[in-house]
Amino acid sequence: MRRKLLDLFGTLIVCFMLLTSFQAQAQRINIKAGAVLGNSLLIDSDQLRTFTDSRLGPMLGVGFEQQFFSFMIWNVSVDYQSQGYHVYYQNIKQTYAMNVINIPLNYGFRVEVADGMAVSIYGGLYGQIHLNGTDTEGNKLVWGGQEGHIEPWDMGVNVTGGFDMGPIRLALSYQNGMRDLNHVEGETFKQYNIQFSLSYYFGMPQRDGLPKVLRSKPGKNRNRDWTKPNPRKRNQKMHF
Repeated sequence: MRRKLLDLFGTLIVCFMLLTSFQAQAQRINIKAGAVLGNSLLIDSDQLRTFTDSRLGPMLGVGFEQQFFSFMIWNVSVDYQSQGYHVYYQNIKQTYAMNVINIPLNYGFRVEVADGMAVSIYGGLYGQIHLNGTDTEGNKLVWGGQEGHIEPWDMGVNVTGGFDMGPIRLALSYQNGMRDLNHVEGETFKQYNIQFSLSYYFGMPQRDGLPKVLRSKPGKNRNRDWTKPNPRKRNQKMHF
């Protein structure tokens, strides 16, 4: 059943990408760097949540963004991230660090608020591949589908808010994993994180990113001297 749902979702994504490609108005690539504040949801066999703390790690990535229908966007990126978390067992702090490849796919909106400035909000799904990891003692984490091992991949939902200043975008993202990464019966292990990123975009977005109801067009009177009567209305009186 899960495989069928994933296949259906993949088909819908491909169809939507083909549809938007006909309406594409601007395409840009970007590089980004930032920080990941990782954490996890751990529930033991007694259905009690284990106390965890956030771990800060770096991130680097490249991405692609396409604008369509004037102010809608979709984007995808491939990011290297150092995730992880701290967990406390009987007042003993353990640290787990994991290096991953994170691939988010998002759809949303980008609206200009001033000349060279815009706000954007978008969300979607992400997939994640676990490369390697270590615990506090430096022991390597073991990936696999057996008891005591951690799943080698994850997927979940994410949402991002961004602010553009010229080619630079400041963004804040939240990701929540949907897969149980643990293989211990009765226990739950899911990841979530907050990301802070600074991106630089190569290429220009569509200049007119505002919806028509919010957009002011130049018009024919941009260079008119408003201290003088309109030459088309000879009887017009000016009031100061």
